[in-house]
Amino acid sequence: KRQGLSMGGCAVGLLFGLFLAYQVLNFFVWLAAKVFGFGAVMVCSKYPMGFCYWVVPPWVKPAVALFLLVTGIAPLLASIPNAISGAECPTYVVEQEALGGVEGVQLRRYESFPVAQMETKGRSARERMQNAFGRLTGYVTSMNKDPETGRKVNLGISGFLMIRKDGSGQPFVAALALPQKETRKVYPTPLDPQISVGTMESTLYAGTTLQGGLPEDSVLEELVDSVQDAAEAQGLRMKAAIVICQVMGEFKTEVLVPVATESDLATIVDVIATPAD
Repeated sequence: KRQGLSMGGCAVGLLFGLFLAYQVLNFFVWLAAKVFGFGAVMVCSKYPMGFCYWVVPPWVKPAVALFLLVTGIAPLLASIPNAISGAECPTYVVEQEALGGVEGVQLRRYESFPVAQMETKGRSARERMQNAFGRLTGYVTSMNKDPETGRKVNLGISGFLMIRKDGSGQPFVAALALPQKETRKVYPTPLDPQISVGTMESTLYAGTTLQGGLPEDSVLEELVDSVQDAAEAQGLRMKAAIVICQVMGEFKTEVLVPVATESDLATIVDVIATPAD
């Protein structure tokens, strides 16, 4: 199943971005006009010329700002949704809908995919994701070193950020799915010593999706309970750690509980933190 893009969220973000960009451009045009006006006064006081008597209409400055917005900023902002919608997310197959008779809960099988991961702290799931997101995306975009060339590598755009915990007393781990547009045997070495590269193996999950940004922890706990109840009603065994995911391209949250049937226990494999060579 492929992840899509929330067009409503993109439209609101685009309009807000255009409004802010117009205000900034309007300020810089006003500032440029002031500087030009000061220079013109200095020149005209010594060398009176025809343009010294020109009167600039008040609509010129906002018109210039609007022209710069339409020709420069708007196309750039408009390209962002396409870039985000092209962000890679792990693929999965829905094995069963309405798991345990609970609507909205699915049995999914995710294919294996590489991740960049690190321990993270915070009082809530949102804080833990925020604290790790910048560093993990930094690794994906530039904070790395290719072992073959010694150069920095831009791996592309990832749209799948996860938080997991192995059990009581264990640290929270944030993991960012790595883009796989290019088949790589070895991923670049992280320059951040707290980041490692590992693999999420093909795994069976009971999962549900909530539209919108990452909710409060109380809402996440309710979602986890509903998914676990559905898995138990279906007679599935829960394995490993619960995974909370933020799908950035679609602006949605997913709660995944690793499970196994009696005949499928061997498919459950945890994320392994393996530093790149």
